[in-house]
Amino acid sequence: ATAVAVLELAARQLKKEKRKDLRKAVLARYNSTAGDTFGYDMKRLPRAVLFRKGYTNPKAYNGRFDGPEHVVEWMRAESDNYLKDDPAAFPRRGKGDESDL
Repeated sequence: ATAVAVLELAARQLKKEKRKDLRKAVLARYNSTAGDTFGYDMKRLPRAVLFRKGYTNPKAYNGRFDGPEHVVEWMRAESDNYLKDDPAAFPRRGKGDESDL
């Protein structure tokens, strides 16, 4: 229940961010108690999963849930490194791929 509250508060903080990409970010809940991972191979379910436009696979968030500022700070850092990481380790989707987010 704490994670849900922290993510709700983080979503509210993101709407006030200076950067447009963070303001447009969407945080949503998904009930994975049945173990459904949408076909993604995960040894264990992370605390949260971030689907990023341009990437084939989601990014796991295993950071702190002490407060929304931890989630927002992590998203700022991720935004700073968007599409700058190793394409071999983080495969990209092709342009015009209709399954792209």
